[in-house]
Amino acid sequence: MNKEQLIEKLEYRRKTFEHVFPTKHAYSIAIELAEQLDEPQEQPKIVAPKEFDEWYQEIKEKYSRPGSARRFALWKLSQKGFGRHFENANHEEVDYESKLGVWVRKNQELAIDAIFYGYEVEEPLYRVKIPMFEWNEESAESAELKTAFVYLIHNVTSDETRISYDGNAFGNWKIKLTESQIKTIDERFWAFAVPVEE
Repeated sequence: MNKEQLIEKLEYRRKTFEHVFPTKHAYSIAIELAEQLDEPQEQPKIVAPKEFDEWYQEIKEKYSRPGSARRFALWKLSQKGFGRHFENANHEEVDYESKLGVWVRKNQELAIDAIFYGYEVEEPLYRVKIPMFEWNEESAESAELKTAFVYLIHNVTSDETRISYDGNAFGNWKIKLTESQIKTIDERFWAFAVPVEE
């Protein structure tokens, strides 16, 4: 039921109770309040790790009847912590220290909201670590080639890309990039992408 339908129903009932002043007055107040209602605002998408998505997809595969996967997932999320461990679709305990277990433990309400309102899967982050060859001049007798690494940094505001010799990000410059960001800059950089360790 939307706001207009609610107001129509309240006005109909107010007319029905026209002869009873307190009831008519109560409906007038209800209509006045209903007119002040804001339209529901869209809930921002929740970003969940890929392990959470895999857990929920497994539930969807096992419980394919309409609405049953959602109810099962909400049941599993809400029973956690009441003498029960967090479980997967097969009622097997999820490791407490796994990435999924830690995330759900720290974000139980967020996980429930993700099931209710939808979510986006968190993209893993990478550093682009490019080898650079230079002469080792420390050794006077024999100059040898050594490998050093430089890192790609990207300015999220100006969309510029530069090389960083120390691997540090600053200001609007980011060193941790998603796969899509790296490939947008230049697909050839993807060959040098290294997952960011947390």
